Amino acid sequence: MKDKAKSFIVSLFNKVKNNEIVSKDYCFAELTLEAMNILKI
Repeated sequence: MKDKAKSFIVSLFNKVKNNEIVSKDYCFAELTLEAMNILKI
């Protein structure tokens, strides 16, 4: 389960970085917090 969450987060980061879907500030503020919480589990 941890691996699935990690790979999901990594792919999400890559999608956002590659496509610039949302502003970088929002992306890193939100996703980094979520990623840290999920990866701690």
